[in-house]
Amino acid sequence: MNILKETNFNNLGKKYTGKVRDVYIQNDKIIMVSTDRYSAFDRNLALIPCKGQVLTQVTDFWFNQTKDIVQNHVIEIPDPNTVVAKKCTVLPVEMVVRGYITGVTGTSTWTLYQKGQRDFGDFVLPDGMKKNQKLDKPVITPTTKHEAHDRPLTSKIILEEKKSGMRVPFTYMDKGNLATIGKAKAIAEIRGLKFSGLFAWLTWSFVHILFLIGYRNRVRVMAEWIWNYITKQHGIRLIVGKAKNN
Repeated sequence: MNILKETNFNNLGKKYTGKVRDVYIQNDKIIMVSTDRYSAFDRNLALIPCKGQVLTQVTDFWFNQTKDIVQNHVIEIPDPNTVVAKKCTVLPVEMVVRGYITGVTGTSTWTLYQKGQRDFGDFVLPDGMKKNQKLDKPVITPTTKHEAHDRPLTSKIILEEKKSGMRVPFTYMDKGNLATIGKAKAIAEIRGLKFSGLFAWLTWSFVHILFLIGYRNRVRVMAEWIWNYITKQHGIRLIVGKAKNN
């Protein structure tokens, strides 16, 4: 099976290499090519066949489903791995919507909760919660973007540091994220997709353990099996293709 590790197009503009995407920057637009690189904990761990295509097509699906709530930057998707997008001003904040208290990273609600934090700035959690417990309602836990290491934020910190430029964009981001998640949840449930925090965490942990102890081929086989199961159960179509260098 073909694997797309990287691209080197000479005629698409200045290249920026991210953890997963190769980005080509032009005057009025950017071209993002999703490779098969698998990144976690700020490092590339493996190459998974068709991962870039799945990522791009999932992106295409959800942007189309939510563009009535928030306009997006997508111009076209000319290739299974590629998104051509408008060049926009980036608000350096990642708006993370959480429905469960879970996670293992330094910015996850469960990690901070375990350390004794209850007041998260825009909401307060009670004592006695358990990992992967469903929250009464979705909450937003913003983090920094484009810093060496992510750090948690609150609406107050964002406004004080002027990360969103002004109050209106942050309010728009806040309401827009909750609205898109609400619609996405409804669409997923109609199709029978209900992944609990525990199931997602166990799957993620198992894949990492397999890789770390050297079973790279089994990671690839497992990824292919999961994708084949999803496509069979829910009728999702994967367009297999490969980006070609000029």
